[in-house]
Amino acid sequence: MDKYFADVFDKWADDYDNTVASDKGEYAEVFLGYPEIIKTVVDMIGDIEETYVVDIGSGTGNLAYEAHKKGYISIGVEPNRAMREIALKKYPQIRFCQGDFFKLPSLDKGIGAVISSYAFHHLTDTEKGKAAGLYNMILPKGGKVIIADTMYETDKDRIDIRNDAKEKGYMKLLGDLDTEFYTVHDVLKKCFTAAGFNVTFKRMNKFVWILYAEKEV
Repeated sequence: MDKYFADVFDKWADDYDNTVASDKGEYAEVFLGYPEIIKTVVDMIGDIEETYVVDIGSGTGNLAYEAHKKGYISIGVEPNRAMREIALKKYPQIRFCQGDFFKLPSLDKGIGAVISSYAFHHLTDTEKGKAAGLYNMILPKGGKVIIADTMYETDKDRIDIRNDAKEKGYMKLLGDLDTEFYTVHDVLKKCFTAAGFNVTFKRMNKFVWILYAEKEV
């Protein structure tokens, strides 16, 4: 994690849970239905062998804990120390490790599912494809990658959402939309199908979709 992102997440860590729970402010629509979003991600895991569910970009640990509650052996992977420290205080029964979409911890058993919320957009489209290839290598047949994040169904949706933020005067949100690597379904589908996954999408709110990718059997 470069210094810019380290600084951003250091400052956001203490207020992250308040942000995702708020129904006011520029990001209210982005996090609309947050509890249902992370629950749906976990519900999509389904039956897996006695393997790990790895939450990448785990932040303050909410998605990893949702998986833990449902009985999965979950591990959080988070590059930011401040976020990890909060997650460990909230959920001491879960292991949280330093890492990212390419740097996963050494484990004593396999990984059955990779899950993530509000983090995959930090990767460029090229990096997204490389990540999909990595997960094909580490997951068994039938293994899943389930990602909730801001995505666009089409390029027109990208333009419409950006224009709506501008009209509402949401300049911080607009800056994020212009600088982060949010992408369209076609790009994501190509990344994962090329890596050997079957891909579907489920819409959760105006911004957030869930990408469900299952490794071909």
